[in-house]
Amino acid sequence: MGGRNRKLDVYKALAAIGVILVHIRFPGVVGSVFCSIGVCGVIFFFLISGYAIYGDNANDAVTKKLWVRFKRNAGITCIAVGIYFVFTVLTQICYGNVSDWMREFFKPVILLRMVFLGDFEMIYGDPLWFLPALCYSYLLFILIYKLKLLRVAHAMMPVFLLLRIGMETYTNSFGADWHMSGNAIVGALPIMLLGHFIAANRKTVAGFDYKIVVIFSLIAAAATFLSVNIKAGALDVSQPFKIAFASLVFIIAIRGYTGRDSVCKLLEYLGMRCSLYIYLFHYLIIVVLVFLAEELNLSDFLFDWFVPVAVIIVSVVVSVGIDRVKMLIIQLSDETRESAG
Repeated sequence: MGGRNRKLDVYKALAAIGVILVHIRFPGVVGSVFCSIGVCGVIFFFLISGYAIYGDNANDAVTKKLWVRFKRNAGITCIAVGIYFVFTVLTQICYGNVSDWMREFFKPVILLRMVFLGDFEMIYGDPLWFLPALCYSYLLFILIYKLKLLRVAHAMMPVFLLLRIGMETYTNSFGADWHMSGNAIVGALPIMLLGHFIAANRKTVAGFDYKIVVIFSLIAAAATFLSVNIKAGALDVSQPFKIAFASLVFIIAIRGYTGRDSVCKLLEYLGMRCSLYIYLFHYLIIVVLVFLAEELNLSDFLFDWFVPVAVIIVSVVVSVGIDRVKMLIIQLSDETRESAG
């Protein structure tokens, strides 16, 4: 069935909201459940990115598409980093600490970590690592296509997945710098290769029994919940279950699509147009709303249950606003071009 996969759009919106509920949790079991699902959100996005760029190994149009995606995401990265930078400067001015902060920020080691590891912690931009990791992965895929190494890359995919699982387990278990796993080689490329491999074998995937896939996804979800919340000593063994759950849900989204309208137009719209913005700017919104909640001296009950909902609502509203402004700029640009022509 042709046309846009509206079910996948709905899942993208849910994945973005899930990531929010990792960074600002509900209390108790409810928080644990949503967090267990949300930690798979970034994996889901990388799967989509890898799937979307698939093309025949000899097709030059694929590398052109990859260049377009690289340049677009590089531009988004610069804009997002700029917004977070300005926000951080303003907060440091309020704290009266901007001079010391600027001297620390412009140290070469800090700038190198930002560029190569996606370490944006100094500007409250922890989630921004996703974008440079995605951009570097696009460049790696361009190299793979140019050198006609697609089959080699797919054959090496299990090795990259084991690398990701090993590094994630190490960093999460022993408190190591999470940027060792949150980067292009470890965090993004293995999952994008998996999405790419699914795209290359989509006819086989289409033959999977839908009910069996759903059953296994539920098992993977339960295993993810248990491994995220119940650790064997200090060891975090959740990574393979997260990958399995995200991959099975992704397969459900592409395998079970019938071409019918989605059951929720709002989620469809958010997934199609706003999911990236929700992901990129929710952390900044968390910082602002948590500060306001503390200034208002909210009770523990209101803070625990109201602030996460407020972050989701504000993130959605801000993202819709960004999308509307972008569409208005595009419309005005088109009108100007037509008038000049």
